Amino acid sequence: MGNQKSIKYNFTFSLINTLSNILFPLITFPYASRILLSEGIGHVQFFSSAIDYIILLTSLGIPLYGIKTISKVKNDPQKLSVTTVEILSLHTIMTFLGYVIVYLLIISFQKFQQDIPLLLFLSSSLILNAIGVQWFYQGVEDFKYITIRSLIVKLISLIVLFLFVKTKEDIIPYAMVNIVGIGVGNIFNFIRLRRYIKIRYIEFKNINISQHLRPAIIIFTLNLIISIYTGLDTLMLGFMSGDQSVGLYTAAVKMNRLILGVFGALSFVLLPRLSSLIFENNYEDFRRIAQKGIYVAYFISLPAVILLQFYADSIIHILTGTDYEPAIKTLRIIAPSIIFIAISNILGIQILFPQGKEKFVIISTVCGAFINFTINLILIPVLSQDGAAVSIVIAELIVTVIMYLIGKKFIPVKLFNADILKYFFAGGFMIIMLLLLRILFPESIGAFILGSAFAILCYCIFLYMSKDSIILECFSLINRRHGNGI
Repeated sequence: MGNQKSIKYNFTFSLINTLSNILFPLITFPYASRILLSEGIGHVQFFSSAIDYIILLTSLGIPLYGIKTISKVKNDPQKLSVTTVEILSLHTIMTFLGYVIVYLLIISFQKFQQDIPLLLFLSSSLILNAIGVQWFYQGVEDFKYITIRSLIVKLISLIVLFLFVKTKEDIIPYAMVNIVGIGVGNIFNFIRLRRYIKIRYIEFKNINISQHLRPAIIIFTLNLIISIYTGLDTLMLGFMSGDQSVGLYTAAVKMNRLILGVFGALSFVLLPRLSSLIFENNYEDFRRIAQKGIYVAYFISLPAVILLQFYADSIIHILTGTDYEPAIKTLRIIAPSIIFIAISNILGIQILFPQGKEKFVIISTVCGAFINFTINLILIPVLSQDGAAVSIVIAELIVTVIMYLIGKKFIPVKLFNADILKYFFAGGFMIIMLLLLRILFPESIGAFILGSAFAILCYCIFLYMSKDSIILECFSLINRRHGNGI
């Protein structure tokens, strides 16, 4: 593979990490939801959403900016050391401002005064997020380390969960599961930096933090707008409908976000590579890899949405139990957003962002955020968590359409062609098979597991017979031990 690990190599480790991210909640959430019930889960999620917004603010766009910037200097030890220290210093300064915001929340809102210990405990993730420097390891494409560390951390978190979460009053111990996981992993990250960062290269009097401020703020603006329709729905539900609605919505959104984690794995692998290609003016490889990203988005998202529509009832029952029955409808409503998010992620973060065209992404997300906020105001009082789900789907569709239209000049990929049409035909074949299975077998855990496996097999066989490039490459990857990169 040479000096630079192949995208397949990186994606393999990133995908392993993502699959563990999927498996981990499938173990922890059913256990916790049955003990804490929907109100307990909703209570923790409301406070977590508030902290997530503060983390978004204090991160100042650094997670994406850091990946892009580090990927450009990763082969120069001196620039790598200096740049990392500058970005980390900026993040640390912002983190202290985050704790000022936590204090203001406590003295200003009665809702947060109801459980100050929980808010303070969750706020420890602010400093842990800063020292975690995940952006650094993604920028240097050290995905093997990220994956191994993540698996160890999840094992520790599982032990904490089963040891300390026993009754519905164990709110703090449940919150501790995530904090311990973040803390242990991020401390590992910080200590391991010494393998890359050489103090002898750094003249601290010449450290220039301010140069990173403006580009990071641009990305922060983008992240803030995106978060409005990915996190504000939870806060609006908490204020307008209560903890139980938040708990039901969380149960429905949980599966959506687990699936979208697969695209996160692809994003973190593609972004540093695509940024490097733009930096090197290698536009042909940039176009080819970006188009393959679009194919992968369809390849994964279409069958995922179909399975969620058919097996939403089984998924909710397995994940949460009968206390979350209303979340079944919510899950079915929100499922199509997976397709729109997958495509807009490739267009915005993987294609426009590396080219410095963040303004197109910001414009489209502003439109989506405004629509999301407006529809939430109208529908949440009437439909509660279902209203929030409708709002997300419409917002994500609008974002995808506008992003493509206004950024079309800089988007060298096709969103629909003969190759992409194969995925829709394969999805149609998959639906027919699932309809037959529904007639033959009643709802059960066994029917869900076997039916999902059979439907995915049919989907893949159809694509293989159609000579789809992604499925053929998957088979090729299985049949040989080493790839040469894409």
